[in-house]
Amino acid sequence: MEFDPRDNRLYVGIGDDFKNVIAQDPTSLKGKLVRLVVDDVARDAVDAPRDAAGIRRVEVAAEIWASGLRNPWRIDVDPIGDQIIIGDVGDSHWEEINSAPLSEPGTNFGWPCMEGPLVKAEFANAAGCQNPARFQRAVHEYSHRDADNNRCAVIGGKVNRPSHNPTDGRFIFADMCSQEVFVLGYDPDGSWPRALLGVAGDSLIITIGEDRRGVQYVGTAAEAGAIYRLNIP
Repeated sequence: MEFDPRDNRLYVGIGDDFKNVIAQDPTSLKGKLVRLVVDDVARDAVDAPRDAAGIRRVEVAAEIWASGLRNPWRIDVDPIGDQIIIGDVGDSHWEEINSAPLSEPGTNFGWPCMEGPLVKAEFANAAGCQNPARFQRAVHEYSHRDADNNRCAVIGGKVNRPSHNPTDGRFIFADMCSQEVFVLGYDPDGSWPRALLGVAGDSLIITIGEDRRGVQYVGTAAEAGAIYRLNIP
């Protein structure tokens, strides 16, 4: 989840709950990136009395912003770049870094009809999977079928805009199993070159965050494990 600081809309990535083609179902929020209106809920509120027992629940207006996602594991709202960067965990073959515009909704990234560059034959006849050329390709994708690297799941981080260099604009991400941390650049020719920053210890990477100055940190699944501060040249 992440707010757009310009209008306080909250963007939330929601997995497909292993229901596959539901990511192409416009009536479901699963397999989607949604935008929530959280600062003006009175018109849509369904609220229990304050003295009622149990959990209070307030419903807010939701809008599907992007679809065709499997398991968006960390998103970053980047107003300067007019984009939302999504680390989408793949299934059997490919991991994806996707970019959705902040200026307009409707991007469809193709899951489960596609996984990375692969058109999945088992969904070829599904109604939502016709004409796969219409789907938005990932800006970066990598295979986790290579036995030499032990990669398994993408962990999305942040667009690098530290207070001392806010125009940097490179995206930081990692792979959970290989513990590799990468930087993904953007070139004027439209390519997104990748470079290895380093390897964070020997435990599974599960999250990347940042402090108020835009310095990024990597967290692992190790019990009482270290938090690594990234030095991004």
